[in-house]
Amino acid sequence: MSAAKRIRLNSEQKRVLREHHAAHPDMTCQELSEWAAFTFKLTCPLARTSLTELVKRQEVDTERNPLRKASHCAHSPELEAHLVVWINSCEEMKISIVTGASIRQKAEMIRSILFAATPTIAAVLSKLMLSKGWLDFNSGRVSNLGERMAKLARSRLLQLRMKAVCYKQLQACTTRRTSTIWTRLRTSIARFPAKPSQEPHPRPQEDKEVAHRCSDEQCRWLSQDHAPLRRYGSATAMLRRQERGRARYSICKRCKGMDEY
Repeated sequence: MSAAKRIRLNSEQKRVLREHHAAHPDMTCQELSEWAAFTFKLTCPLARTSLTELVKRQEVDTERNPLRKASHCAHSPELEAHLVVWINSCEEMKISIVTGASIRQKAEMIRSILFAATPTIAAVLSKLMLSKGWLDFNSGRVSNLGERMAKLARSRLLQLRMKAVCYKQLQACTTRRTSTIWTRLRTSIARFPAKPSQEPHPRPQEDKEVAHRCSDEQCRWLSQDHAPLRRYGSATAMLRRQERGRARYSICKRCKGMDEY
């Protein structure tokens, strides 16, 4: 069985498909997919999930390149490097103006300067929208930059997200710090494990036998049907609970298997 072939429409075909769907809202997904395959001469009908996404999504730059099939987010390492220098200078001078709005405004100014100074990257700079999501997207791209840009801007570009969307970075830092503390704690526990006790505690079915073997008057009541025994389920559980709560009765040292005081 051959793998399904991926069908991709360009911007103009997507626009025509949306207009046809708006003009015929009663058409089902199967009918719309068959219409698109016949109209655009596709090798096979569109999948239902792809068709639903195409109908819901809105394109804003159809007139710029009608034959474009894929959208690639524009980015400029030169602009990001200059932006990092500006943020670094603000931090050194202790100027608290680095916010999401101020970063986008400064990026607009840097883009206008680079647009006139370096015509080779003018096409890329003209595609930058500098929207609200631009800062998060480009700050997350730091790990995908080349080695040259990584040495120059990685340490500072990672702080852009903390400046604009502070709570996300702080939450990540808190998570990493907590994980580090618990890792060290687990390492210390593994290095110095607890020593096993010499005599293990008796099993619940042996509680009454232990109580019968005891000859002390203060321990005889363990074999009787007392309310504490019904409350805690077993004599061992009751003894441990009373030991933690400073019990009124002392356990006889001759009780086999019991911890001595």
